[in-house]
Amino acid sequence: MTASSAASVSKTYVPQRMSGFAGVSKRRRGREFEEFPDLVSYLMRRFPNPPKSQHGAPEAQADLKYRDLKPVSDETAGFNRIADELHAFSERFMTAASPGIISTTMLNAYYESHDAYLDAIAREMKNEYQAIHKAGLVLQIDAPDLAMDRTMMYRDLSDAEFVKRCERHVAAINKGIEGIPRDRVRLHICYGNWEGPHIHDIALEKILPALYQAKVGALSIEFSNPRHAHEYSALKARAVAERHDPPPRRGRNHLEFRRASGSRGAPHRGSGGCRRRPRARHRLE
Repeated sequence: MTASSAASVSKTYVPQRMSGFAGVSKRRRGREFEEFPDLVSYLMRRFPNPPKSQHGAPEAQADLKYRDLKPVSDETAGFNRIADELHAFSERFMTAASPGIISTTMLNAYYESHDAYLDAIAREMKNEYQAIHKAGLVLQIDAPDLAMDRTMMYRDLSDAEFVKRCERHVAAINKGIEGIPRDRVRLHICYGNWEGPHIHDIALEKILPALYQAKVGALSIEFSNPRHAHEYSALKARAVAERHDPPPRRGRNHLEFRRASGSRGAPHRGSGGCRRRPRARHRLE
């Protein structure tokens, strides 16, 4: 089994479970979609029915309230039932959207500030995060906002200013996962899985200090993208192996491409994934 990600179509599952959303957001496009019109034409031919995460997602127009845990309870129960029948996996995980990517996809039209909106999302998404943890699954927070949004929502900021926004988004994650042990949470960071040049992506070394502020046991970072394969060197400088468990030994971007191009009737978000090999454990400071 493999994990699908809230980094693509699946973050728009949130308004189905949380009240306060309505209308339509006007999310900004990435810079390269404006600079390379041929790329847009190619993607429109390949994906003629783009997900709501790209256009048409609702916005926050009232105070957010998580309505019903039954959908996530059904997901975790169904996933665990199937995994139990297979008797083949040493670890299971389920994905959930980060407060940050929710805030930059379903934009704020109600709260007095973006930070207040982030806090409200973290407060309500904590219900879902806790439900996944209580079901015995490792919680994977999918946070493309910590990298991809450099070229979208925060394209007008300097790199230093964007890092400050990353720190604020990580603080919202920490608020949402409070009470869950570090070794039961990991953080996935994504630059976006479209087949573009990614020439405006921010360097990993610039955002890595902010990522290390997350109170998680593992980081899952996109390296199978040729634009970022060399950035593994940034981890060596910070001795990541001594501080975090290793993420799954698969190319995350490859999995996302395969799901986007080959699956029909995909669920609103990832129901989770399993790993066949026991993972190594490392002491966290």
